[in-house]
Amino acid sequence: MTDASVEQKYEPMDDNYMAEKLGIQDRIGFIKKVYGILSVQLTLTALFCLAAMNVSADTQKAIFLNLPLVAIVIVTYLVTFCALVCCGLHRKVPVNYILLLVFTACVSFIVASVCIKYNPIVVFEAATLTAAVVIGITIYAFTTK
Repeated sequence: MTDASVEQKYEPMDDNYMAEKLGIQDRIGFIKKVYGILSVQLTLTALFCLAAMNVSADTQKAIFLNLPLVAIVIVTYLVTFCALVCCGLHRKVPVNYILLLVFTACVSFIVASVCIKYNPIVVFEAATLTAAVVIGITIYAFTTK
């Protein structure tokens, strides 16, 4: 084999090469999907914070100070994270969305427990503003060419 045939077999992997290989529509579709998923995740987290703020103090204690429930949430959080990252389930289409939803619910529960421990209005405002910014970027991604 000559050097020319080796160069043809192994193409360079720079940004221009990737831009040529991936069509603009593929890249826009990817951006829409990522920002859409992120918008749903942040909205769910903000809704969990809102729900935690609006329940009575007794209900907050019953839910967020329940050690078995907190342990289940943390273990589920770790299991779904490992399943997505370590086990390669992030590539299996129906399973990855289900695991991502469960992961998001666990993270939202943890953020909601922080919401009731500290100033709930500040935590809720932070979650809502973050969700609003990402939703705005998502709308931009869906409307731009």
